[in-house]
Amino acid sequence: MAGKIVQIATQNITSPTATVSLTGIDSNATHIVTFNTLTTSNDTKNPRFRVTKTSDSSADTTSNYDQATRSFRTDTSFNNGADENATSWSIGNIGTGTQETAQGIIYLYQFADASHYSYQRIECNYRHSTSSVLFAQFGGGVHTVEQSNNGVQFFEGGGDTITGIFTLYRVVGS
Repeated sequence: MAGKIVQIATQNITSPTATVSLTGIDSNATHIVTFNTLTTSNDTKNPRFRVTKTSDSSADTTSNYDQATRSFRTDTSFNNGADENATSWSIGNIGTGTQETAQGIIYLYQFADASHYSYQRIECNYRHSTSSVLFAQFGGGVHTVEQSNNGVQFFEGGGDTITGIFTLYRVVGS
């Protein structure tokens, strides 16, 4: 029998906001976050995400986020990205132009386990803000803190606002 997903939380943000948090992770099951029509209020912006701590549901803003990605592009072959000791994980670079949105799925591993690091794997696509180039980005990351996390928070790295549809699921059964 195949596993199934159960929706835990969803937010449809139509008015620009600084942050969007999805919480409700309370087990070590694999969790999935989807985002759709993610946009920023200004051009050439970098949507990002980070963990929320179980202790108080606040975002962990420490410099403990590592990430590596590969992006396939419609204007050339690909490019690689990497961050070490950042304060969050990157989604891409989008803006306000026609069709400049990001869509994706993020797999979350070991989030509720206070004795292990939390991991994520991301698959997304977005249209670049300055050149209308379509990107398909794949990668993963680790939050190098042994703590229990209950969710994720989306935001824009430069303080801009975001909109979109954000949903958190738990994978159950197998």
